[in-house]
Amino acid sequence: GIALYTGIDETVDILLKRADAAMYQAKKAGRNTFKFYQESMQEVINARVNMERHLRGAVANNEFTLQYQPQVSASNEIVGAEALIRWQNSELGFVSPVDFIPVSEETGVIIPISYWIVKTVCIQIKEWEEQGVYIPHIAINISAKQFHQPDFASNILSIVKEQNITPDKIVLEITESVFLGNIEEAIEKMNALK
Repeated sequence: GIALYTGIDETVDILLKRADAAMYQAKKAGRNTFKFYQESMQEVINARVNMERHLRGAVANNEFTLQYQPQVSASNEIVGAEALIRWQNSELGFVSPVDFIPVSEETGVIIPISYWIVKTVCIQIKEWEEQGVYIPHIAINISAKQFHQPDFASNILSIVKEQNITPDKIVLEITESVFLGNIEEAIEKMNALK
């Protein structure tokens, strides 16, 4: 990352921060490259920091909602649904999952968000059962970061038991990245959840 000294109101601290911002852009671009600092880089960093700050309070502030996308068979029967998270923030407005999910993954904020999703889905399942609405199951995307938490399986089982729903009403969708690293641990968790 390269920052140029122009001699106008620049301290060593400012130059280092700019070089650091340029370095992160170079890392994103791949190996064996360099980037010069541009003012737009700082704007991107500021926007990300602002989003991260808002993400940290989003669950407590009830800013997330879930939408349920039906899963339909070839014969047009509803065979399930998928829970899709949406975020509406008073300052940022509607924030696309494409933008906030990667930030929440990188910062670890995905863990409380994911448990909120599981609990909210279980509550919704119970409400639909009480209303006589039959949905075979609801699919929930689980992040690798959440899956690798030591208490992941016990937390999921606790939420399901607390909400008093049958476990086959939720389907946990995981990516193959959960098997990277400790495959035995992944298999153990999957067996516990089964």
